[in-house]
Amino acid sequence: MKIGETYKVTFNEKNPRIVPIGRGRETAVIEVKHKGKLYSLYLSHVDLARQVANLEERLGSLMNITILITKKHMKGRSFRYSLEEA
Repeated sequence: MKIGETYKVTFNEKNPRIVPIGRGRETAVIEVKHKGKLYSLYLSHVDLARQVANLEERLGSLMNITILITKKHMKGRSFRYSLEEA
């Protein structure tokens, strides 16, 4: 994801699943649709994972929910995500 750009994605699964990413580490991943193509959205950034988890808790299921994700630059090398329902 590029900083400052907004992506419109639709969740293609009810909830994220946990997958190994190497050296004994795991992360959550969920399949999304963006511009007609399927992608795996890795929720390895804590801010993005927390917002997706809050959305799932509020709605019960993420299936067919469309959101707008924007990656925002913060101080130094850090960044945050803005997530809102479309």
